[in-house]
Amino acid sequence: MIGLEYILNRYNLQHIELAEKLGIKKQNINMWVKGRQNIPKKYLPVLEELFGIDQSYFGRELSEINQLEIQKEKLKRDLKPVIKKHEQQYSLGEINDLVEVPIYDKEEMNAIERDIEKAKLISRFKAAMDIVDNNPYLETYKLIVELLEKVQHEPVLHKTVEALAHYYEVLPDWVSSEPEQEGFEGEIFEVFDDHNNEEVLQAAVVKAINELLASKDTFLSTLQANIETVLNEEHDKITNDIDVKLEELQNELLRLANSKTDYEEVAEEIYRLREQKQNALVENADREGKRQRIAEMTDFLNEQSCELEEYDEQLVRRIIEKVTIYEDKLTVEFKSGIEIDEEI
Repeated sequence: MIGLEYILNRYNLQHIELAEKLGIKKQNINMWVKGRQNIPKKYLPVLEELFGIDQSYFGRELSEINQLEIQKEKLKRDLKPVIKKHEQQYSLGEINDLVEVPIYDKEEMNAIERDIEKAKLISRFKAAMDIVDNNPYLETYKLIVELLEKVQHEPVLHKTVEALAHYYEVLPDWVSSEPEQEGFEGEIFEVFDDHNNEEVLQAAVVKAINELLASKDTFLSTLQANIETVLNEEHDKITNDIDVKLEELQNELLRLANSKTDYEEVAEEIYRLREQKQNALVENADREGKRQRIAEMTDFLNEQSCELEEYDEQLVRRIIEKVTIYEDKLTVEFKSGIEIDEEI
């Protein structure tokens, strides 16, 4: 539903009444509501003033959250509520920090605030399910819904969810629902750590390195191609050209200053070129770093003649950038940019 139509319904205002307030024909309102004609920009501030609703709502299709927000603004206008106090709550999502939540003297306002919060949560839950096509975690989502339906009043459910949020750093350690939570988490974290057994992870990393070695010819060709294309050294020559221009401009600056002639444009060009040179130096350093990492990986593949039999911390630090752990696999990202997935 177009925002204007929804707002007119909520405010119990007829098309002809709005047309009279705007000094236009009823047919114009009909066209706007049916989406056959955009609302002219000159009327949006008038509509905002008339209804107390942000002008961005009038011409667009409304989500459930948008509709609730409009209801909230109408309640504010009708009830003229007073904020009794503010409660501090930790907000997850866009902010991830403590926020001041207003508590009104009218329960209708507090109820609509809760409805908006629930609608946003439902929207995020649906978006989380849609992140991956053919979501492999659908059974987990089903279990979550079952738990919420059947045992949402059980303290152990909330304590376990909070523990998971702390364990995966979704929730800061300093945000805790009760003093006993820390002791509960100390015990459950041991179970989590056992699952993420270090030896299992090390074995997976060794397996990834050995897969790399088994296909070394393919990877060596890829590395060589990266050096020849992405990391072409001709880009590094730009700083030499900038240095020549800077020297010319600095001489020109001195000449103008000595002759008491305006040199502002020359000075600005010098500052611009210095900034350009700094950016070029940073980019050159980045390319050089990539070249070195690819060269190190190339040396390793050429030198290593057999598979690894055990985990080598020094080697891992030398050739691996990071290891990302998922529910059923880990991704080993080598410093050269190559990535290999391993089931765990």
